[in-house]
Amino acid sequence: MTQESSALNSSKGDSETVIFIPPVRLAVFCSGAGTTLRLLMNSCRSGDLAGRAEIAVVVLSKSGVGAKEIARSAGVETLVWPADTPAAWLLHELALRKVDCIPLAGFLRLLDPVIVNAYRGRILNLHPALLPKFGGQGMFGLRVHTAVLAAGEKTSGATVHLVDTTFDTGPILAQESVPVLPADTPETLAARVQEVERGLYPRALAIYIDSHSRRPEGRLAPMNTATACESEIVLTTDIPVVKLFGRGKVRDLYDLDDQLLFVTTDRLSAFDVVLPDGIPGKGKALTAMSLFWFDYLRDIIPSHLVTADVGKYPAALAPYRPLLEGRSMLVRKARRVDIECVVRGYISGSLWKELREARAKGESVVHGASYAAAIVESSQLPEPLFTPATKSDSGHDESISFAQMVSSVGVDLATRLRDVSVALYQKAAAYARAKGVLIADTKFEFGFLGDKLILIDEALTPDSSRFWPAAEYTLGKSQPSYDKQIVRDYLLTLNWNKTAPGPKLPPEIIRRTAARYNEIVALLTGRSH
Repeated sequence: MTQESSALNSSKGDSETVIFIPPVRLAVFCSGAGTTLRLLMNSCRSGDLAGRAEIAVVVLSKSGVGAKEIARSAGVETLVWPADTPAAWLLHELALRKVDCIPLAGFLRLLDPVIVNAYRGRILNLHPALLPKFGGQGMFGLRVHTAVLAAGEKTSGATVHLVDTTFDTGPILAQESVPVLPADTPETLAARVQEVERGLYPRALAIYIDSHSRRPEGRLAPMNTATACESEIVLTTDIPVVKLFGRGKVRDLYDLDDQLLFVTTDRLSAFDVVLPDGIPGKGKALTAMSLFWFDYLRDIIPSHLVTADVGKYPAALAPYRPLLEGRSMLVRKARRVDIECVVRGYISGSLWKELREARAKGESVVHGASYAAAIVESSQLPEPLFTPATKSDSGHDESISFAQMVSSVGVDLATRLRDVSVALYQKAAAYARAKGVLIADTKFEFGFLGDKLILIDEALTPDSSRFWPAAEYTLGKSQPSYDKQIVRDYLLTLNWNKTAPGPKLPPEIIRRTAARYNEIVALLTGRSH
């Protein structure tokens, strides 16, 4: 391996600083005997990939395949991912192992869109033909070579390409040709194509690693997205062509007469303090989630959304398209109901804290609801529980009983808000559960458009909800979650009094938090943002 591809070199005068880059971590996906896996392992040891990449884990479509023994002999961890196991589980396992890139090595299954979108631009495949010819579902192994001969082709070969959500359609990275001989059989043609593949796949992967968004800390960025860096974090906006309506902890709002422009920044608050550092991509993640849920839940109640298509915004906003794209929406102005409509499917957070305090006094009722002695931290509740709170623009919202809510807004509206909130939660929770995610709790906001009740603000985002990986759910303890809990946990290690100004965040905390936001967007929406 050349020095240039293994280190970043900078000179100042006669001195030279060399910063070595850790190898890119691969998860190799296999379904068969492991021929391509062995090829990649050998290359990582002493070939084109030496120093560039290391195999962190081998993912098998089923147990008992030959690739498992090859991995075991090399001391490489294996994971079995059966077709009926949610992609969320695997995505979490890959994140735990800090996987950067996924080369497929004879993996005979279409990847779940959740995996493709989470690793878009970082999944590579080797195909035994010159794509776009002789690709698609069912085209693998000798089937490909049989089809090449039946078509009378004079040339075949191998292709390395990026993986998309359909078979063999991603962008082509490298190809090498093999002549088809008059006496060829599928077996003889396959043997000569495999000879080409032995050099092509490691070489293409090495070039890819060196040429596509290699980061100093060894991570690979998706080829079709910008590398997250501090300069790309949007902490505040300034759009002088429209009137500023207000700034919340995360959103900047602009007044467009009967509509509002919502711009979701990358600001982050914790313990009701807006921190000096933002999270790259956070605003786009929150916007993508809200847009998904507004659409998915529209049969229960309409939302305030007008459009998120920046091309349909007022012409005066056109110069601000780069800022607004992906992090903004036009919404209808509504008369807000000043109640936070919280629905809980599991007991956690502030409610668990209040129940512990009540039990210490020999009580079992919190905000008008009674809890059985068998309820422990993170228990699933027998039915979704509606726990309203006062709505505060500054400071912390305070929980109230349903009776107090009735006194505030009247029995008819209180009942309607409760019933709609529970229905929204139940539909969203069922959808998320099928994706391997538990929605522990969430909060909704509502308003009136004339006499019509609508859903406003945001919907089921990591800032308004607790999302737990179902595969790691364990009773009697707090759960890992897809949100800013990483930041909260870090802040609790500091000698900070939880008042402004907040402390700066280390780059690693920012990176890990951004990854959690990105992960939940991919899991639930099937899209990256």
